[in-house]
Amino acid sequence: MNGERRHVERDKNASVTLGKLFDWFLNLQEVQVLDSYRRKKSQIKALRRLLNNGQLIRDLTINQIEQYMQARLKEESPSKLGQTIAPKTVKEEINLLRNILTVLYSMSSSVKFQWQGSHP
Repeated sequence: MNGERRHVERDKNASVTLGKLFDWFLNLQEVQVLDSYRRKKSQIKALRRLLNNGQLIRDLTINQIEQYMQARLKEESPSKLGQTIAPKTVKEEINLLRNILTVLYSMSSSVKFQWQGSHP
């Protein structure tokens, strides 16, 4: 019976999209009070724009991340005319995505995490 319950929870988790994940993260109270909240929001805006928000997180691939990085590095910098987005900026965006996934998985393993209510 316990094995069946875990299976059901995994099925619920399997339906989480990148869009839901980003919304969930930005709505966390502990994230909203950070001095870096506006920066994180801006980084997520770039991630949303170039990654498919309907993409299930379980299906996210390294190839998609590499394509994101290549596309992002070709974009013009909004603050430095005539230059493209800096590699450091792209690295920070990818690190944020990794950190969001780490928070998600640490919460899901430490608590009977379910995607209903305040979670994606």
